[in-house]
Amino acid sequence: MYDSEFWDDVYKKGFIPWSDENKDNFFVKKIIQDVEPERSAEILDYGCGEGILGKYFLERGFKVDFAEISKIQVNALRKKFGNRSTVYAVNEPQDIEHKYDLIICSSVMHHIEPQRWGSFLKQFRELLKKGGVLWVSGLDENDKIFEQYHGIAPATGHKCWTINDLGRIAEKNGFEISASYVQDIKIDAFETPRMTRVFCLKPKTKQLKDKSRPASEGNNDDLSSQITTQSILDKKRLQR
Repeated sequence: MYDSEFWDDVYKKGFIPWSDENKDNFFVKKIIQDVEPERSAEILDYGCGEGILGKYFLERGFKVDFAEISKIQVNALRKKFGNRSTVYAVNEPQDIEHKYDLIICSSVMHHIEPQRWGSFLKQFRELLKKGGVLWVSGLDENDKIFEQYHGIAPATGHKCWTINDLGRIAEKNGFEISASYVQDIKIDAFETPRMTRVFCLKPKTKQLKDKSRPASEGNNDDLSSQITTQSILDKKRLQR
């Protein structure tokens, strides 16, 4: 994983292809389609960069906070949004204490080593309110530029990963997939559209045991076992 100093250097160089109107317009539409957030929803834009996605919702009356690893960008965001939002300087989701109805994590996970996804997903789950949703996007394995540069980001020269396995890992870490799709997105910085994978993830609801019956009645599995056992005993008696 790349630290705050790495991302500070990226912002100093000024080539920031992920802050693109075409991409962000598409993501906003898909978030609204997938999640349908209510006006009272509290939203976290995690790994927000310049805060474009969160800003859209903030301007439409939602309560939105931002989280970013680059200290340069954190300072810029605090000046930009003032007292309207909390801007967190973070290394991981666990650095945040508040809970949210919707967490947006756009173009972040493909910068994080896959062996750390499970930990990140568990931390995100802890930040969600009851009924909350985690919306994640990242590079698909069929992205042409990813293939062309062998997994090295042309903007920064650092290693990236595709997020195709994220859904499977999410399901092992307490989430269910409510939506998943792939979309080519035209970004001005690249001639070739970027192929992006999106997951809309909801925490799994725990199955509660039925405690309405007396313990002596047992459950269906116990009853089935009793019937099977009795049948075997009856057959043995008939064979004598």
